[in-house]
Amino acid sequence: MRVVRSPQGALSIDLRGKVSGRGAYVCADEACVTRGLGDGALARALESPIDSERATALGAELAQAVRERRRTNRGG
Repeated sequence: MRVVRSPQGALSIDLRGKVSGRGAYVCADEACVTRGLGDGALARALESPIDSERATALGAELAQAVRERRRTNRGG
C-alpha cells in the first residue's frame, strides 16, 4: 500500500498509486504498518516527521485499509 505526503504535508493512503506527492510503500499487514510507524521508517521514506497523533490516525487508517483489502480479496 502506498502512503503519500502532499506538498502541503498532509498524509493519506493512495490505494490506486496515482496521487501526486512523496510516496512510500508499506506491506499490507497491520504488524508491518505498526513497525514502520514505530521505528520511524515511514517518516524517513516520506522525508517528513510523523508526530504521535498523526501516527495514530494514519495507523488506524492503514489498518482499516488492510482489513478492507483482505475482505475484498476474499470476495466477501
